[in-house]
Amino acid sequence: MLLQDRRFEETLKLLNEQVLAHPNDARLYELQARTFAALGRVQEEHHALAYNYILHGNLRGAIEQLELAKQGGTDYYELSTIETELKQFKEIAAAQRKKN
Repeated sequence: MLLQDRRFEETLKLLNEQVLAHPNDARLYELQARTFAALGRVQEEHHALAYNYILHGNLRGAIEQLELAKQGGTDYYELSTIETELKQFKEIAAAQRKKN
């Protein structure tokens, strides 16, 4: 409802609280990404989409979203987290390729 009413900052605050309480709920990350997009926060949009993808088992999609997030912003702390996660996801992908 808040998102439909274009109350993006309020929506984001609520979603951030919900993500902390329910970190495995992919729907929350999708809504969070839509809210970040509405606010023009591209880096965070793609970062949230990466979480959504990984929770759906889409490792390749998550890596692509993290690559986009890495290019899409200048927040040092967010970028540091993104780079760490990207490295971990790429290591998992490499291990899966070796296994197959």
